[in-house]
Parts: sequence; structure tokens; C-alpha cells
Amino acid sequence: MAFAALGALFLLSPFGRSLEGRQVNLGVSYADTTCNFQSQFDELADVKNNAKLDDLQRIRVELKIRKDILNNIIDCSIQDALGTKEKLGEIRLSDEENKIIQNQFLNQLNAILSYYQNQKLKIENLGIRGSEDLARDIKEWRANTYLPLANEAISFLIWIKNID
Repeated sequence: MAFAALGALFLLSPFGRSLEGRQVNLGVSYADTTCNFQSQFDELADVKNNAKLDDLQRIRVELKIRKDILNNIIDCSIQDALGTKEKLGEIRLSDEENKIIQNQFLNQLNAILSYYQNQKLKIENLGIRGSEDLARDIKEWRANTYLPLANEAISFLIWIKNID
């Protein structure tokens, strides 16, 4: 299915992190209450299988649903990054080296938030193919950029908590 690229984005769940084989729970997140997209995927499947719609209607409805899903994914990803940033910002450090590391993480998370905001601005002007391409690009970027950073930040948080 052409939509599989976007669906795969959900498999990279931003809301529970695997860290060397153990799950790290950062508390109840925005995602726990609002980032379930199954009903939107079901709606998309229904539209694709709706014989009552002509091709133009089907394309318009499908595109709207795809854009809504992309917007929601990015909103959840922003909330996840903000949650990680908040957890990092809460720790008070006396060691200058650790403060430098903390600030580097915070700056990188600001860049990540900026990336997500910029991607969100692109959604309005996309067609179906563009929405598929953007979903794939976000998925790859998230896997290669955000998730490794988030795991490092969580490792840093765990390390700091263990030395206190």
C-alpha cells in the first residue's frame, strides 16, 4: 500500500524509549492520551474502499485525511521532543561539564523542534505523492536524527540521576 511509508512512522513510537534492552518510562505523556492514529488509518482505508465516491472525491478526501494524519504525527512528535526537553531542563547541575552537555542537548532539541515546525508548514501545499514523500522523509529523519539524540538524552538523565 502506498500509505505504508506513513504508517511505518507510527512504528517509531516516540513515547516509550528502548535503551539497551530496557524500557524507560518518562511518565505519562501527551502521547499516552492523544497520539493514537488508528481511527484515522481506519478512515483512510474506508475512503479508499468506498465505491460511492468518484475518483476526484476519493482523492480529495484521501488527501485531507493524509494531511490530518501528518499534522497529528508532527504535533505528537513536537510534544515528545518538548517532553524530553522539559525533563532535561528540570535537572539542576553543579558540574560545569555536565551543564555544557545539558545545554548541547537542549540546543539540539531546539533544532529538532524547528525541523518539525518547518515540516508542518509544508503540509498544506502537498498532494498525495508529496504527503507520502514527506511521511517517508520524516520517518527516516526521525530514525536517524531524533531517536538517537533522544536515547542519548535519556541515558544522560539516567546517568545524572544515578550519580545524585
